[in-house]
Amino acid sequence: MIGKNLTRIVGEQIYPDGIEMPERGMAPVLQIGRMSVPAEVDAEWNAWYSGEYVPGYRKVPGVIYARRYRVLEGTSGYSTVYEFASTAVPESPEWKEQQQHSSPNSPRMRQAMTHAPGSAGVYVRVHP
Repeated sequence: MIGKNLTRIVGEQIYPDGIEMPERGMAPVLQIGRMSVPAEVDAEWNAWYSGEYVPGYRKVPGVIYARRYRVLEGTSGYSTVYEFASTAVPESPEWKEQQQHSSPNSPRMRQAMTHAPGSAGVYVRVHP
């Protein structure tokens, strides 16, 4: 499907702390999630998301990189960008296992977040 909408996100990287793997080129596939959480669970949710959730996904075969942003300009509170080797990664058994069993806190924390319409989106690089 070819989208005809525009989403602009300006954010500050919050995970990981610095630049890792600066020599990597542009990934063939990106998955970008945009989400918000209520203020009363923000600190706990961020500790879970950066400390348990995303690090587990970074170990899934085919995941090249993952990083998080606090949105400064946009309609959601946070954005997560995963770099994939192929579009098959988010359909893999390992990805689904991580999604379902990332930590004992996952069911409660996942219920706290609200994804923006159209999130998560998977984007394929069309030019080498």
